[in-house]
This record gives sequence, structure tokens and C-alpha cells, in this order.
Amino acid sequence: MQAIMLGSAAAEGIPAIFCGCKTCRHARATGGKEIRARTSLFLPPDTIIDFGPDLMYAVHRFGLDLTGLRHVLVTHSHEDHLLPDNLDYAHAPFAHERAGDLTVYGNDNSMERIRRAYSPSPAEINLRPVRPMERFRAGEAEVAAIHSNHRPGELTLNYVISRGGRSLLYACDTGWYAEETWRFLKNFTINTVVMECTYGLRSCGQYNGHLGFPELVAMKQRLESEGILAPDAQYIMTHYSHNGVGTHEEMQAVASEHGIIVGHDGLSFDI
Repeated sequence: MQAIMLGSAAAEGIPAIFCGCKTCRHARATGGKEIRARTSLFLPPDTIIDFGPDLMYAVHRFGLDLTGLRHVLVTHSHEDHLLPDNLDYAHAPFAHERAGDLTVYGNDNSMERIRRAYSPSPAEINLRPVRPMERFRAGEAEVAAIHSNHRPGELTLNYVISRGGRSLLYACDTGWYAEETWRFLKNFTINTVVMECTYGLRSCGQYNGHLGFPELVAMKQRLESEGILAPDAQYIMTHYSHNGVGTHEEMQAVASEHGIIVGHDGLSFDI
């Protein structure tokens, strides 16, 4: 199972459109891996996790073909993770000769945002509400939704995606998991983790909503101690805010000491 990072930033992107902070000035001057679109992950040929406002930009930037896209896994309803307008271009007259219908999976809040934008939904777009701890198939993949810790009042989701004997834990957006989620994760052997690190190298100061690097390391240690990670598991961080601390090189210098890879836009890896 291959994966491609379409974006690796939090809601504002890096550099943020109207921002003159140190991080954004550095990104404009340096370019390359410092330029970060909103976070999303493509699992070729048919699955995307999160469906935000930078999708078309990423497709053109990395020369991707999404005519085979069949499954969209949405983590939660925030605008940087779900732009319902993207669905407008997944059916005729804007899209022809696609591989088939598109199914969008997500919590009730995400489904409601889509329904408000499309009522009724086009025949080619199927909405599939899912709840935490629910298991379902998405094409050839077995998917399990887990309850993340991100937004009070919304059952925000992370996902375990398994295909071809390999499993990915996609953990954006989240803070520290509830014990119920930790217990559920013991059912899996994870080969790759992609986990948010919104605050960069600094601590977020709390375990709710997002993670900073100290909290990310603590999450990794808990996954290891619970026997959830495969012995050769790779650990990749993503979803950085300009309010965090660290350039790509600065973060990698620290992260590598903990066996963690600093994700960036366009990063391609095998699960």
C-alpha cells in the first residue's frame, strides 16, 4: 500500500496567506519542503483521507490522476479537512470517464455539511455515515474508525486502514486518546503511523485537541508499550501550524532522535 502526502499544514497553511511571522517569512524565502498545503493523504489509486481546499492544487503540483478515486475518508467537519465544493467536480458535466461512483465516509457533522451544500446529492456521490469503533470496507481496504480527541461536541475520527496485510493509523486531528480508543487499537498491528504535530517542536501544554512534539513522542511510546506497533513500524508526523516551532530541518534533527520522520508535501512512502 502506497501513500502520498498531498499537504502537511494545519488550517492556515504555510506560509499563511496574510502572515508575516518568522515561520511564514522563512517559508516564502526558502520554498521547497517549507511550503505546506492543508493536510491530506492519498492512497493510490482509489482513496483519499480528508478532502480540503488545496486538493486541486496538490493534484496539479504532484501530477496525480484521480480518475480512479472511489473513497473519501473524512476525519471531521473543519473546513481545512472538508471542502464540500470539491464534490461538485466529481460528476458530470465536470468529470467524465471516471472509474465509478464516489463514496464519502465521515461523522454526522461532516455528512450534514455535505448535505447542506448538495441537496439532493448527485447520484454519483454516496454518503456513508460512520461512528467510532465501526469497521467497514472501502474497496479493497478494511477500515476502522476510531474516536479522536479534537473537537468537543463532535465525534471526530481517526482511521486504521488495512490493505494487503499492512495497516496504517491516520491520526489527524487529535490530542491524547481516551482509554476506550487505546483499548480498541489493541486489536491492530500498525505498520505506519501518520500523526499530527500541530505545535511543531513545542508542547501544546495540554492533551486535548492537538499535539506538540512532546505529546507526539508520548503517543508513540504508548503505542509501543501497548504492543500496537509492528517492530519495524514507521512513524511520520504532519499537520504543522505556523504557530508551532521549527523549520523542516530543525524538526527533523530532533525527530530523528526518536525514530520519527518529518512529513512534507509530496512525501511518498510504502505502508
